[in-house]
Formats: sequence, structure tokens, C-alpha cells
Amino acid sequence: MAKIRIYLKDTPDEIEEPYTYREAKDLIWNLEIAEKISEREQMAEEREKEYIMDIGLWAEGYRGLTWNRVQKVAQALDESQPGWRKERNEHYILLSKVAELNPQLAERWGRAGLKF
Repeated sequence: MAKIRIYLKDTPDEIEEPYTYREAKDLIWNLEIAEKISEREQMAEEREKEYIMDIGLWAEGYRGLTWNRVQKVAQALDESQPGWRKERNEHYILLSKVAELNPQLAERWGRAGLKF
């Protein structure tokens, strides 16, 4: 029961006693699986936030594009324009914001005829 209470600490009303050994074991197993699934979903979400675009590939054409610049801009866009990551043209939204915050890059990219 102590292990079950740890998992359900935020919802003590859901603990119904007494459990048989088998019921408690099954409940603990289900709670552990749910916790692992939640952790994996969180990790996937974090990875998705970090891996916005293939910087190496894009930086070949968009000189001056760096991982740090992309991360800062992505964070700013997350705050000012939630949902931008789901847009069909998300990479160009990101590049446009990088250009806006880095006028020297906008000038360089414009001279090269790049879309942003």
C-alpha cells in the first residue's frame, strides 16, 4: 500500500482498501507503466523542441544559422506565436524570425536570393 500511495499521492481518494496481493501488484504495475509512458512522452516532446531543423543541412545555404540562434528564436516564437511548430511552413517562420533578430543575416540571405 505504501508503494501505491507514492504513485497516487496527489489523488488519495482513489485508494480503496483492502487490495488483494494480486490486485495491488497489478495496480502497481499499471501505475509504473503509466509513469514510464508519461516520461517517454515528455522526453519525446523535449527532443522535438530541441530538434527543430537539421541545422547542418540548412546552415549550408543559410550561412550564419546556428543551433543557438535557432533555439533562442524557437523559444521566442513559442511565447509569441504558440502553435507555429505545427504550421506547414514552420522552417520559414523560424528563418524569418532569425532574420528579423539578426539583420546582418537577413541582408546576407537576401543578397544570396534565399527565401525566409
